[in-house]
Formats: sequence, structure tokens, C-alpha cells
Amino acid sequence: MPKEPPPKVSVLMPVYQGDDYLVEAVESILNQTFSDFEFLIICDDPTDETRKILDTYMQEDARVKVHYNQKREGLVNSLNKGISLAQGEYIARMDADDISLTDRIEKQVDYLDINRDISILGTDVIFINRKGESFNDITVRAVPTDPKVIKWVLLFENCIRHPTVMFRMDMCNCTGIYSIDFDHCEDYEFWLRASQKVNIANLPEKLLLLRKHRENISELYEDAGKVNAIIAGQKIMSTILNKIIKLCEVQTFWYPCKVTNERCVFDSAVILCELYHVFSEMPDLNHTESDQIRRDAAERMSILAIIAFITCDNALVLPLKIWRLAYNLDQTSAIKSLFSPLCILLAKFYKIFKVGI
Repeated sequence: MPKEPPPKVSVLMPVYQGDDYLVEAVESILNQTFSDFEFLIICDDPTDETRKILDTYMQEDARVKVHYNQKREGLVNSLNKGISLAQGEYIARMDADDISLTDRIEKQVDYLDINRDISILGTDVIFINRKGESFNDITVRAVPTDPKVIKWVLLFENCIRHPTVMFRMDMCNCTGIYSIDFDHCEDYEFWLRASQKVNIANLPEKLLLLRKHRENISELYEDAGKVNAIIAGQKIMSTILNKIIKLCEVQTFWYPCKVTNERCVFDSAVILCELYHVFSEMPDLNHTESDQIRRDAAERMSILAIIAFITCDNALVLPLKIWRLAYNLDQTSAIKSLFSPLCILLAKFYKIFKVGI
């Protein structure tokens, strides 16, 4: 008999024990408008109920392929094992507590088929709670969509929603796969490293319901994830600027409530300026991308000025100097940032950190 052609997409979903939201997650993939996929589920330490659910799906739908790890492998090893088993041209990520909208895969495949220069594609999300109710998170901005802007923003934060991502399988030949050295920020380190070699984009549409709750791995290990993110950022920034960047200079962007003096913040401001000049001189940067990066740099510089103001004892020279840098970059963004919800939250965090109330 002739061999069946490989699927267009390999949907990769790791599962660890729990089955609270598993049925919703699986059904959201099986009910996609795009059907040419295999559904690879890599299961770590399953409960009896989880095994029962997955075995039933595997019997009812040939696209579902469940791999049970012989021992506890962890998320990174499970993801890499899934990539090694995948047969599709594209790999689509999915998490066992989220819900993909029905046309998510179709829209991502259509985009990647047309835009051959894009290797990684995410989407925006709708946040939901344990009960599946949507809510707004005022600290989270809409995802950037342009590749060069994403490459810039990735230096300071993770702007790619991991469970929304679809990427080209052959991309892994030049970027590598998830690193076991960056637990709890394996996705961020992967995108940051990949962004130096391939183009990354986001669809502005919200094509996934991302569930936020206290049992999220990202929530449980947030501190450990930030520490590894700082190390990953330090490595890339040092390469871009061709000099040694200190961890404290990167820490300010990720963990501002741990900063204790304004001099450290000023050093971070200098790094931000140097990075901006590198990006602003990119030969193929168009006007729209240039404006977005400039405004973003001004906003981040304004936040650094606020951090310096909160951490300083008496002298206001350094905070004002940093804010002047922001003002020179973009006056409107610098002024608006002073009244942003993020700045208000920063002030609150610093009050807790310094005063202990």
C-alpha cells in the first residue's frame, strides 16, 4: 500500500498529571476548521483519569497520538521529544489548560504559506480564569506584529504567547530547539535566540483563550523564570553590543522591585540607549517600524526614570537625566508613560519592597 503523506501540521501539547481542563483543550484542537494535522500529546506522570481520557481520544481519532514518558521528563524534554516525533511541515504549540479558537490553525497556516520569510508565528490571546471567564489584564499590552519590532521588544520581555505559536519544522536546523538550561523560560530563550537568525511575527487577532490560574507552571515558577530570562537577555545583549553586559543591567528590565540604587538603573538606561542606536541604524528598517521602536524605547526609558526616582535617596539628578533621554526619544511617549498603569504598579511594588507594608 502507498505510504500516506505526512500531515501539514503537527500540534504539540505536553500534559503533566492534571485533567481539569484537558477535555476542553483537546476538543478545541479536534474541532479546528483546518483538519490536516497530527495531534502529538506528550504525557508526563499521568493520573489514571488523564490516561483514560487520552486513550479514549486516541481510539476515536487517528490524528491523536499519545506518547507516555517512561519517567518524569519535565516540560523542556517533553517538548523536544515531541519535535523529534513530529512529521508536519509546521509545528503548532498547545497547552493542556488553554482553548484554541476554531479557526486558529487555519489562519496561521494560511499566513505561513504566504509569508515564506516568517519562521515563527504567534497570535494575541484572550485571558480567562479557572472558570473560563474572560478578563482584562491592564499590565499586558497587545502583542507587536512586525518582525523587527518583535526582535526589539524581545530584548526586554516575552512578547510571544507560547501556546499560540506555530513554527516551521525546518527552522530548527538553524535555530536549534528548546534549551534544557533555561527551565521556566524555555520559550523566551528559544524566541530570543531564534530572533537573531529568523523572522518572528504575531497575528493581531486573539485566537487562543489563555487560562491564568495559580497552578500555571509560569505562575508557580515565576521567580525562577525571571532569573533565567535575565541570563538569556544578558547573553544576547552582550552579543549585539559586543561587550560584557552585567546581570544587574538586565535585571532592571525584568525585576525592577529588586533594584536598590539609581546608579544601577542609569547603567540600564545607557544599555537601552546603545541598543536603540543599533536598531535605529538597521538598513532595512521602514518608517513605521522605526517609529514603533523609538516610542517603545521612550516608554521603557521613562519607566527607568521612575524606578530611579523611587530608589534614589535625595538627589534627583540621575532620574531627571534618564527622563531627559526618554523625552529626547519621543516627547509624547515619555509624558504618557508617567501616567501608565504599569508605572503606578511599579510604585506600589517599590513601596512594599522598601517599606515592607
